[in-house]
Amino acid sequence: MSSEPAIVVSDLSVEYPARGPSASCVALRGVSFRLEHGQVLGVLGETGSGKSTLAQVLAGRVLPARASDPGPRISGGEASVLGHPLRKARKRDIAEVTFHVGYLPQEAAATLEPSLSVQDNVTLPIFERDEHYPRRAAGERAATMLDTVHLPLSVLKKYPYEL
Repeated sequence: MSSEPAIVVSDLSVEYPARGPSASCVALRGVSFRLEHGQVLGVLGETGSGKSTLAQVLAGRVLPARASDPGPRISGGEASVLGHPLRKARKRDIAEVTFHVGYLPQEAAATLEPSLSVQDNVTLPIFERDEHYPRRAAGERAATMLDTVHLPLSVLKKYPYEL
């Protein structure tokens, strides 16, 4: 395992740009922390305090500010995940981050594909990225992910409505 921290966030700011009559909104300002491999971090806060925005940034779903982007954007500071800086990320860096880091929204049951098993839902992003990825390796990754969050492997065969 790398001696480099898993996540480093330094003075990170993220904003949602103005849309129509609504002014821009700063979702995160001055966030800093360091997370080593194997550590767990809990983020608590009120509704609208930026918890989900932070999770989206760290999952590689929020990119540096570009005038044409309607969604949230990194407007200051830096965040790096697995050694990949997100503020000046190249497509290859983002692909690497999104391969290793997932984002599960709060209303996950509403976003899971109901006709797919948990294993198929978990591995879906892998096959969207690389349709030739070995199925056995994808299944092993799914099992590892469930084991990491202390869910029994029997969950892999279940469907969202069974959870």
